[in-house]
Amino acid sequence: MSTNTASATVSQTDPMSTKEKAVVSRKFGPETGGDVVFRSSDNVSFHVHQKHLEVYAEGFPLAKHTTPSQNEIIPLSEKSSTLEHLFQFMLPQRPPELDGLDFEQLMALANASEKYVVYSAQSTCALYMRDFLTSHPEQILKYAATYHHNSVIYTLAPQLVMKPLTELANLLPHDVFVPWSIYRSNFHGLLSALGDACAISSTHPQQHKFQEVRWLRKIQQVKDEIKKDPTKLSQFRTLIYQADLAGEKVCECHCCNPFKEWVTKVCGDIGKMEDIKIIARKYLAEKYARG
Repeated sequence: MSTNTASATVSQTDPMSTKEKAVVSRKFGPETGGDVVFRSSDNVSFHVHQKHLEVYAEGFPLAKHTTPSQNEIIPLSEKSSTLEHLFQFMLPQRPPELDGLDFEQLMALANASEKYVVYSAQSTCALYMRDFLTSHPEQILKYAATYHHNSVIYTLAPQLVMKPLTELANLLPHDVFVPWSIYRSNFHGLLSALGDACAISSTHPQQHKFQEVRWLRKIQQVKDEIKKDPTKLSQFRTLIYQADLAGEKVCECHCCNPFKEWVTKVCGDIGKMEDIKIIARKYLAEKYARG
């Protein structure tokens, strides 16, 4: 039977069906002296020290309440590739590097670390999730909300701020939902302020009034771009002044100073927008002060 990579060997003595030979993890084989034997969903056995389970984890079956024997095999629902990494977090050594895992593998490990309460793996997986924030934001938000990794949720806020609150009300913990709501309100306030540009006029003579139209068109384009990707709010000035696909740029002569001054004001307001982590700290401080 095949397993992931060359991380397992065949055992002739394992009490499995005679029709099927057991596969034993090379890193967690019987020669390690492990006194608890787990079997993955793809039939790979792992011999793990019960003392390590008791120190590094809280959720493994039979880890504390029984005296296991080598003839007793505890089935687990995770694949061997997941357990191979998970059990390494329960050794008195430096935890494994997870750079080689793709998103699905990392998520499987993260869920297992939460299920079996392996603290060092929990925090490490949450840290590595940041490598996939752009490609899998929705899945990571659900994971972080489920397991209360608030710092990961806060990191996602600038990217998912356009998400309707109705979709978050039953997902985010209350102490995160409130700061998120405030942050979202502040963001939408800035976005709405971009509509104020329609009241601006340049001092161009009538024959050059098309420059105003170009400015207003550009502002609307940037607003639409920010709606699609809210993280671009911090790039507002750059987006306004960069050339469009046709190579055209907004006029920056003195006649358009009212527009340029407005851009400077908007950038100042963007710079003053509080980070969601600051909002959360203030909210919690006020909450605990009220008792």
